[in-house]
Amino acid sequence: MKKEELFDGFGALEDELLKRSEGGGSAMKKGKNYNKILKIGSAAACILVVLGVGVIDWNNNKETEFNTNSKDNIAIEGNEIVSTEQSKIQKEPESYVDVSMLLASNEGVTEQSLAFSCIEIGEYSAIYYKVESVDSSILKESIGSEVEGTKNWYKVSGHEDMQYLISYDRNEYSLWEFSSFQSESYAYGDVLKFIYHINSAEDIKEIIVTPADMDNTDKGKVIQKEIGTTTIIEEEEIEILYDVLSGLTCYGSNQWDRIGLGDDTPSAMLEQVRKGRYLTMVTTQGMKIDSLKYTGILGMFYEYSGIAYNALTPEEKSAIEKILNIK
Repeated sequence: MKKEELFDGFGALEDELLKRSEGGGSAMKKGKNYNKILKIGSAAACILVVLGVGVIDWNNNKETEFNTNSKDNIAIEGNEIVSTEQSKIQKEPESYVDVSMLLASNEGVTEQSLAFSCIEIGEYSAIYYKVESVDSSILKESIGSEVEGTKNWYKVSGHEDMQYLISYDRNEYSLWEFSSFQSESYAYGDVLKFIYHINSAEDIKEIIVTPADMDNTDKGKVIQKEIGTTTIIEEEEIEILYDVLSGLTCYGSNQWDRIGLGDDTPSAMLEQVRKGRYLTMVTTQGMKIDSLKYTGILGMFYEYSGIAYNALTPEEKSAIEKILNIK
């Protein structure tokens, strides 16, 4: 699922507005304003998120109380009771579940309000946001092992990565996707390791590279067509990309000033398309990570939410742009 589509639901923004947010100017300011909301929410240790007609509870991994009166019952969040039969789900041999089949693009989905939750993973507090998914009963059958140190948070069955997690709360299962770590700066190598279970270049099967699409005018589309889509499968090129990415420092969200794609004039937007690439990493486990974008204007990686990374060295920039075919 494209981040463009996800942030569509994130604040009810239109696709076009998100794409323009990359270009700077007044459109980018709107993106900045929204990212300030996310930053404030993170700094406040994951407070309530209000959207539309309802107030959404943070899923804060509340302390559970155990009912010691019955061997056949265990306690769950909110002091609700679930049978031991259900508790054994994650103990059974796990079969691989394709996460794409759990997302809202498939039939039988349920609408879910936008909410965020913080999960302690290693030394970090990871921010996850709820995504629209299939019915709770299907998610129940898709849970894998419980996330260490948490209660009622599960990996997807057959997965070691934690890009998506399944949560159980108030008799309902819901699907959540990783956003970022709650920190002013952190090593992107830790994201690759702890969240995506990528420990070396060998864990990456291929990298799909598409042109940036912030300009969808006729001229912009011509440039996009000229650039086209390429798939990187050469081990040496994947290793170079992995080495650069794992050495990046991430500065968190709301960092559009660091990214500095330029203004939103027609000529500047076309240059952003020429110098921009979107990356989708496909892991050996079959997961797709499509959050990273690259701009050759400043020689740096970034994400739509204003998550910025440090600028590359001249040597790194040259090597990366040769692989991404940026001239």
